[in-house]
Amino acid sequence: MQITEDQIVIVTKDVWNTVMGLEIKTIKNGDAEKDQKRVASFIQIMGNWEGSIILDCTQHLSKLFASKMFGMPLDEIRDEEIMDALGELINIVAGNLRAFLPQPCQLSLPAVIDGWDYTLSFPGGKGVNQILFECGTGQSFGITILKQSESEPFSKVVKPT
Repeated sequence: MQITEDQIVIVTKDVWNTVMGLEIKTIKNGDAEKDQKRVASFIQIMGNWEGSIILDCTQHLSKLFASKMFGMPLDEIRDEEIMDALGELINIVAGNLRAFLPQPCQLSLPAVIDGWDYTLSFPGGKGVNQILFECGTGQSFGITILKQSESEPFSKVVKPT
């Protein structure tokens, strides 16, 4: 059993609208922001289905998400709010998507990483779905679903261009 693209889109749109009041839409290409500092949050799923769910966006967009989530002005958002917001967003998305998986499944605590130059590697993680979204800012964010697989490791490399 896999999480479908439609399920990812429905859950993500619902979370962004409910938590932050943002309307989002799917897009085909979001590569324009590769030269910006990135933030990624991820969560592991363990049990009768094993894999990971990743949320990836620019730091600017993560700051907007934190501002909306906590009702704070953008200029007051610090790294702590960004980390809390991205961790909570991936936790909510993963918790909702878990309902579509064979049970029992448990979620790990979320983790967040940011920077200009990092590699996010999931040995044994096969990318099964990646959906890009845009929320009216011209910048995109992605939700990626990885399924545990012995033969196809997944890595996301972030480097300045």
